Amino acid sequence: ITISYTSNNEFPKTLYTRTMKFHRTIQRNNTKKVTKMDVLIGKKGAMAYVLAVVTGFNSDNKVVIKARGRNISKAVDVAEIIRNRFLQEAKIDKIEIGTETIENRAVSTMEITMSK
Repeated sequence: ITISYTSNNEFPKTLYTRTMKFHRTIQRNNTKKVTKMDVLIGKKGAMAYVLAVVTGFNSDNKVVIKARGRNISKAVDVAEIIRNRFLQEAKIDKIEIGTETIENRAVSTMEITMSK
């Protein structure tokens, strides 16, 4: 598991490994820890990320699916596959869209927050 710290409205900068499909973000709220499972959508097939989200639901009740650019459509597919085929009790809590500037280009971002 790769651990990264993020600030508000910022896509996490993490170290990627070939075998990991998700990472856990730990944020400190006063004295207690709030954990959130993030799944970053990339080049792999949708079912690899579906497995990562289902694994995330085994350890936590809330999972955030994050994607940028062309992978946004795959993130929506992953959320719908989970909701319709694997975990019918899972629901979509929040969808956030935004824009980042990367190498002088605007790139769209999306975060889908799901819970069961």
